[in-house]
Amino acid sequence: MKAGSPGSRPFDYFKLFANEEFFKLLETETNINGINLFQTKNCENVSRDEMENFLGMLFHMGNIKLNKLQDYWRKDGLYDQPTFSKVMPWDRFLFILRSIHFGRNAREGEPKSIDPFTVERKALFSTVYSKQKTQIWHQIVNLGQEAGGVSHTQKVVKKFWKIM
Repeated sequence: MKAGSPGSRPFDYFKLFANEEFFKLLETETNINGINLFQTKNCENVSRDEMENFLGMLFHMGNIKLNKLQDYWRKDGLYDQPTFSKVMPWDRFLFILRSIHFGRNAREGEPKSIDPFTVERKALFSTVYSKQKTQIWHQIVNLGQEAGGVSHTQKVVKKFWKIM
């Protein structure tokens, strides 16, 4: 895509895939899984804001490499990362990490169904990918036509000369 056009930033692509439906499904399934895992109805449900913060923290952890997850919340001088503890307490992060879920599990005796979330994301990805591929190809062809044609010649050396 051309720079400056809508959808050219990495965050725009993230928002394309992580849309309202994505967060609604993630929030619902995580809350159901949290209740099933911890066998308690009084655990606090995960909100959309918490889910966005959680994913943002996971992405940020990819940039800041530490040995253990808990190190991101430590307060001593070597590991001081105040951002993580300001955004979410360690216990809440761990609860969401343990209970995050993207689809409902089939119950005993039920056939395993195809996950509609995966099917939708796959279709969305192939649409975006083919659009990008087509746009890039047209840009290359137009650039080549403006320059007087695209040359694809290459010299292939098949003989090896002996040095005497």
